[in-house]
Amino acid sequence: MKFDLLDEKSIILNIGNIKLSDTGDTFGKRKIVGGYEYHPILKPNDMFPSNLVAPIAYGDYRRGTSISDGKNEMILAYGANRINSNAQSMSVGYFDGSQYFFVVEAFGDIYAEKRNRIPELTRRSIVTCKSLWDDDSDTTMTTILNHEEVEKRPTEENITCFRELISRVECLESAFRGENLEVLRRRKSRAAVEHDHDR
Repeated sequence: MKFDLLDEKSIILNIGNIKLSDTGDTFGKRKIVGGYEYHPILKPNDMFPSNLVAPIAYGDYRRGTSISDGKNEMILAYGANRINSNAQSMSVGYFDGSQYFFVVEAFGDIYAEKRNRIPELTRRSIVTCKSLWDDDSDTTMTTILNHEEVEKRPTEENITCFRELISRVECLESAFRGENLEVLRRRKSRAAVEHDHDR
């Protein structure tokens, strides 16, 4: 699939089979499925998950997971009202050794998928930052699309970083195929059933 920063359709929801319902219940624990490792992002020196600070996700619950095949790695972040709520926003990004680059998308009706509709993309931004855990002066956010209108065209540097991100997405796209995500979702469902059975 061709990915374009100016496309009015979601880039993230066109990666494999990702859905807005794929938040903490899908990606909240470290798992290896089909040769891909899904590893929740933890703040350095912190044993417990905490909210991301960088503006790459919106909502009371802002977390992320790294996805790796042992050679390539990318990050998926999501923001929701609660751990098991649908995402209000999602982002994909990578770390180049000195800074993070993310494409961040926000959505309108986050439960549209339940009615077999495509969630409306309301905003797409580009965020670069040095840390996911600090609100530092090196963080930049540029809104590219806002309600289907081009707010600011991407720079050449944005486009270069976006191409690198897409090359990683293409290498790891199978990690987001239906088969892998269904296994992650099934584990979530089985845990919920086991919990109900134990009550």
